Amino acid sequence: MPFQIIRNDITKVKADAIVNTANPNVAVGDGVDSAIYKAAGKEKLLEARKKIGLLMPGEVAITDAFDLDAKYIIHASGPYISKNRTYATKEEDNSASSQICLERRISIPPTSSV
Repeated sequence: MPFQIIRNDITKVKADAIVNTANPNVAVGDGVDSAIYKAAGKEKLLEARKKIGLLMPGEVAITDAFDLDAKYIIHASGPYISKNRTYATKEEDNSASSQICLERRISIPPTSSV
């Protein structure tokens, strides 16, 4: 099966997997994250996400997609800056995430904005 990029409502896509920007801590975010939880079955997805726990920038985890047409949700934690944890510069933040990816030999496309 060839790789295909689809532009559509992510909660209605029939696919093997969809990728969602994950909050590092277990929490339902706004926008697309909230829409995915709502469409998948908020309680079921939140329970699966709780089993994963903290996802540091550059880390990913996979859950079932529950009520979505996709089979799985890939939760990707992108770089972030918050009140409790900040990086001196955007480059330092990106460098930290890149280092995690290099150590794990994975490639994470940018999924969150700073």
